[in-house]
Amino acid sequence: AGTYWIEWQTDGSLGSGPWAPPITISGNAVTGDGLQQTSNTRIFNPVMDSGAGDPAQGFPFVVRGSLVRVNIPTMSQWGIMIFGLLILNLGIMFIYRQEKAL
Repeated sequence: AGTYWIEWQTDGSLGSGPWAPPITISGNAVTGDGLQQTSNTRIFNPVMDSGAGDPAQGFPFVVRGSLVRVNIPTMSQWGIMIFGLLILNLGIMFIYRQEKAL
């Protein structure tokens, strides 16, 4: 869930590009919410259809990969582990003091 952005870079001169084909759907002026950076600043502006002047053009992309599940201990699991380490530490301290007393 949420909104994610993909950032990529193309290179070329303005006379010959760089060009990135926008998503075009016949009869739909708005095809996405692509942004472009047109200078060396970190300012991004909506992508406009230079022919019709329509805002909000999208760009096609494919994300490839696989889902990786990571088992993150819950707070109760962390609590059990910390409690176990505490008991172990207390036991070691008790044995050490008993040996020192003899």
